[in-house]
Amino acid sequence: MILILGLSFAVVGVHFLFTFYTLFSDDFAYLVSLLVKKAIIESVIGVCLFMIIVKYTTLEDIKKVLRDSKPYIIVSALLMVGGIVLGVVLQDALGGLFEGIFEELMGEAEKVRSIPLYQQVFFIFGNNSRVTIFSGVIAAFIPLLGPFLPVFTMFTNGVVIGLAPGIFDMNWVHFTVAILPHGVLELPALVLASAVGLKFSISMLKAVLGYFFHPAGLSGEEVFFREVKPGWQSLKLFAAIIPLLVVAALIEVFISPWVLELVRG
Repeated sequence: MILILGLSFAVVGVHFLFTFYTLFSDDFAYLVSLLVKKAIIESVIGVCLFMIIVKYTTLEDIKKVLRDSKPYIIVSALLMVGGIVLGVVLQDALGGLFEGIFEELMGEAEKVRSIPLYQQVFFIFGNNSRVTIFSGVIAAFIPLLGPFLPVFTMFTNGVVIGLAPGIFDMNWVHFTVAILPHGVLELPALVLASAVGLKFSISMLKAVLGYFFHPAGLSGEEVFFREVKPGWQSLKLFAAIIPLLVVAALIEVFISPWVLELVRG
């Protein structure tokens, strides 16, 4: 437990540390080197987290957690779909609001295109590992706001996907082809991570309340561990989430661009 939490907080800490350093330089080469270093560290942390979780996780555990988490998975998926629909329908209205996000994405994309392909894999996997760990683990430890963070993350990702074709001046056929090869793995991984975060956050909130307002005959510690256990067990889904992200990153770097060029002719 301590190792899982330590690695989870470490990956977020690494992100903020490197982001802080980027504020003091506009040298492109230096920023790219920072990006690569950050990506490698985040990737290593993601793999370490997977190795710890998978050691105590069986296939039956994953199946059970999936069954128990079904309502949260459905909610997370609907949030993403709802965000996509909203982004498509309100393209003109929301385009300006998300302009900063897309400028940041394009700035990072420019840096990523300048590094070797294997380093691009590290960048994509490391970035997605951080996002899923923050949404699935860290959110549970943010008082009161925890359950809302996976909701916000999933919905915002959906809106960004819905807005992207218009922002990048792509038709939906080309955009779908561009994201489909890796998206069939990456998007389910993000949905699962959001579902884990939602379940874990709610469990943690109930556990904390139960600790202070426990029923007669039960101690606060007993109620706390009883309520937090389902959420904690849901972290076993990272034994599936991390491999999905690894394969998705490889596909995004080595296959998706080739498929898109093929379609464009």
